[in-house]
Amino acid sequence: MIRLLLIVILLFNIYPLFSQIKTIYGAVGTCMIVNITPEEAHRRALEEAKREALKMAGIEEFVRSSDVLFSRVSKNEKYQKFVSFSSLEMRGGVVSYTLQSSTVEKMADSNLYAIVKINAKVKRYSTVPDAGFKIYVHIPSKSLKHGEHLNFDIEVTQKGYLTIFLIDEEYDVNQLFPNAYETKNVFEASKKVSFPLDPNIEYTLEKKNSQDKVEQNLLVFMYTKSDINLRTDALTYESVLEWIYSIEPSERSVSFDYISIF
Repeated sequence: MIRLLLIVILLFNIYPLFSQIKTIYGAVGTCMIVNITPEEAHRRALEEAKREALKMAGIEEFVRSSDVLFSRVSKNEKYQKFVSFSSLEMRGGVVSYTLQSSTVEKMADSNLYAIVKINAKVKRYSTVPDAGFKIYVHIPSKSLKHGEHLNFDIEVTQKGYLTIFLIDEEYDVNQLFPNAYETKNVFEASKKVSFPLDPNIEYTLEKKNSQDKVEQNLLVFMYTKSDINLRTDALTYESVLEWIYSIEPSERSVSFDYISIF
């Protein structure tokens, strides 16, 4: 969880979708409810339904996932925390969806499954990633104590525009940058930039529950060739992923990093 020492106001703009959009009806995803909460099973089933919608549209699949296994020995006690954030990228993206049904059912194997059915609007990409358009991120310390400050550097290969999100274990999202006091999000090629940009603010990281031994957070660095900001009624993990993958691959570079808060 992130807390700016100064109040952050989220600024959003509209991103126009130019690629061809197709509506897919009745895409279904399932997830067995074993060692996870029903809510997490629902989330995974929804991701599978989105993947199925893209397959139904004839879009080939390339799955990108990020997992982290953290362990630390302190005072003869070993702490382990496993957190998984996954996203999928194909030769297209899910622009939006409507939930048709969400149920929990007992299947033939006697296990409970979350079952999600959606209608989805998908778009087929007309481009491939631009190998010359990259963002590189350096974080000096990825393990911070509750209340410590986050600092990092970026370097980019071409001029572009940056948006940064912080996603916690419960999939709650904060837009870290740009914010009310760091509004200029355009960067030039081959120039190292340190964050925070404004010397009068700090990115202070705090655990949601101070009783937790460790909390894993995901940093998402979204770098685009044009000034494309997210517009949404509710800033969520799903809306961030949908926004990222609604943008043509040639127009963006995305970097993921994990931060552990003790």
